[in-house]
Amino acid sequence: MKYPPAMRRMAVYAVLLIGSVCATVALGQTAPAFTMRLDDNKSPAEWREICGIFERHGMRCSLAVVSASLTAEQGACLKELAGRGHVLMDHTPNHWIYTIVYPDAASFEAARQLPFVHDFDAASRRVNFTCNVDAVHPLNRKVRAKVVDNQLVFVGKSVRLGGHAYLGLPGRTEVFGILPKKDGMNLLDFWRRPLKEKLNLPETDVVIYDEVALQPCDDLVRELAKMTRERFDHFGLPRPTIWVKPGGWSPAPNQLLMKRIYGDEFGYIGADSRVGPAKFGSTRWSTGYDAMYFFDQGPDVTPEKLVDMVEAKLKSGQYFVLLSHMWTSALPDGWKEFVEKTERFAALLEARKIRSVTMDQLLKERFP
Repeated sequence: MKYPPAMRRMAVYAVLLIGSVCATVALGQTAPAFTMRLDDNKSPAEWREICGIFERHGMRCSLAVVSASLTAEQGACLKELAGRGHVLMDHTPNHWIYTIVYPDAASFEAARQLPFVHDFDAASRRVNFTCNVDAVHPLNRKVRAKVVDNQLVFVGKSVRLGGHAYLGLPGRTEVFGILPKKDGMNLLDFWRRPLKEKLNLPETDVVIYDEVALQPCDDLVRELAKMTRERFDHFGLPRPTIWVKPGGWSPAPNQLLMKRIYGDEFGYIGADSRVGPAKFGSTRWSTGYDAMYFFDQGPDVTPEKLVDMVEAKLKSGQYFVLLSHMWTSALPDGWKEFVEKTERFAALLEARKIRSVTMDQLLKERFP
């Protein structure tokens, strides 16, 4: 039996609507939640105190761990915390993509012979690795500038730069780092070291590189993953399944590269990368973090304000990550104030029945 076109269209819309509703029900079986993420290595006492506060209120934290510098005491503490349900994540061996400081002579000797090494220092067992550069990437920017005694001076209109930036100069193959300071734009080498020479360059076109134009080779990514896995195994820690981009100076790897190496080869389920075809989009490999807005930021950040913000985000249907480095220098009473505020914050979360999950749970729920 043939139906008129209008009826057929209505039937198609009905099927699509039912499918949409079913998908929403399937994905909406759990309400959005927030994750408490703690970045960088801390003393065992600090980790235990803050994680213990959240535990007492029925929550667990997600800790981004810098693996190469872990001490025996930190390793024992993390093993204990992991056993109590806190999640350990990979924050790179040295909070840096292109440098590894190796824990012993044997691993250093093997690493310094890799074909993608730029230079090394035997005394510190530090190895600096090379970066692949796409000098003609469409997201790179050409700007007019000059260099005066290792300082970059923009000519004409000013150029906005983030917390870290990278520069290409005409006639030079290396990548320079740009460190904005009050006295100007200071040039460093790619590994954040002072230049060995004094540069002066007349007005010309220079290239400001986009992060996606600066990428590690596959084997460097494998070396980073292998190093972290070895360090976690050394301390008897559960192997990490989430990679967390180090902040500050290091350009992030492409999310597709992260998925291919960390995901397909090392079994990771996601990463905070935010670089690639879907830049700043949301996937398991490019989630970013939603707020770096904890008591690290100063005395004006109160538990009440913070809980209101979390609650508003969740009510709008968003999963939400709070990031803390557990800094205390901005607080008048230092660590004591940080602990007291954290206790009030966790108590308010419990009283308002705000749902909390660890980072692995968030990724599985948000990107099923």
